[in-house]
Amino acid sequence: VIIDASDYLFSLNHSTPYSYLGYACGYLRYYYPLEFISVLLNINNGNIEKTSKITEYALKRGVNIFNPKFRFSKSEYFFDKKTNS
Repeated sequence: VIIDASDYLFSLNHSTPYSYLGYACGYLRYYYPLEFISVLLNINNGNIEKTSKITEYALKRGVNIFNPKFRFSKSEYFFDKKTNS
């Protein structure tokens, strides 16, 4: 069974794409933190636990998250590079 499973390379077929995804996410997280945090907040909009962890991470990175403002807000989270928010 072990020899048959090693010939199939099940782990290689799954580990390679996940490695690429992990590298891409790490790259975007490091070089584009505002965009990355905005996307994370939009994806996890209904999940309070994950949203609070993302908010903590944003504050550690120096990214400000402001409350909605009349005439300037949108329906989703968005970033502003001028104010790093």
